[in-house]
Amino acid sequence: MGKILFVGNCCLDVITYVQGYPEEDSDLRFLDQTLTLGGNATNSAKVAVQLSGPESALLFSAIPNGNALFENLFKHHRLNTSLCVVRSAEEEDAENGVPMTVCLVNELNGSRTLLSSLGNKRWPNGADLRGHLPSLDGFSWFHFETGFTSKIESVVEMVEYVHSARNKTSSNVAEKSQKIISIEFEHPLDEPIMNKFVAFGNLFFISKDFARAQGWTTMHECVTMFQDKYGAYHSTVICPWGEKGVAVKCGTSVPFPCTDNDSTVIELPAHFPSNGRVVDTLAAGDCFVAGTVHFLNAGDGLRQALIKATFLAGESVGQRGLMGLKVPSDDFSI
Repeated sequence: MGKILFVGNCCLDVITYVQGYPEEDSDLRFLDQTLTLGGNATNSAKVAVQLSGPESALLFSAIPNGNALFENLFKHHRLNTSLCVVRSAEEEDAENGVPMTVCLVNELNGSRTLLSSLGNKRWPNGADLRGHLPSLDGFSWFHFETGFTSKIESVVEMVEYVHSARNKTSSNVAEKSQKIISIEFEHPLDEPIMNKFVAFGNLFFISKDFARAQGWTTMHECVTMFQDKYGAYHSTVICPWGEKGVAVKCGTSVPFPCTDNDSTVIELPAHFPSNGRVVDTLAAGDCFVAGTVHFLNAGDGLRQALIKATFLAGESVGQRGLMGLKVPSDDFSI
């Protein structure tokens, strides 16, 4: 099993737990508050580290220079940031601040409400990734988030670099298939950008919000229509839909065991937390992505990997935060 690189945002999450969503212009007490690392790729890396260790799951992002709070949180979550771009002191001036998300978690139903700002910070680009990772040796999976659309061209550059480097260093199809590119789409993007991503990706995670913006009302419709709309028949498409579960449709060229019938849409149920209570749905999707990537990278077939990933994500919503997750056994099944 090669290493996994999660590429995307790293920010500070200020998470406030409340007993019911507050009304506007009200004065209420909160239950608890915590500071942690956030960002889709960072959350996924936090989960993957618990599954395979910090030497096997790495983060590539732009991180603050000499920020004690961030450094302590990196250590707390055992995140491997050895490949990250460290912003210069000039880029860390007080006027810009750090990328931040303010999160309200309603413990009555587990819902989360997010207010995010990337700030005026540099985002890593293709040249950064090429400089920090001149060789893909030792890596078997590269996962990219596309959440901040204002920085999307930089994400395209990084995906293009991995795709190009993979093709140059791999002499045959079998070698190329050992280095997977997966991309998650959280928000709609312009069609020319989407076409670039589709040309490079092996596996796509499509959010419910993305699907609904296209007019797709179910996860089944999403995975089918995504392949049709973008001509992504070569790639596998996965659409998690919260408490409804997950749907997947295999592509014609996949490097891992897929389904009994590659043209069939497979739907799997969501896993309800074993403690019987939904507490915190924040980053459940990132947890699911991390689980799917890890279990596929470890050699599981697609169905088994998704079963384990839905268990992992389901258990995560029954607790606060992503630390100390209940991990499924190797032979776990439903």
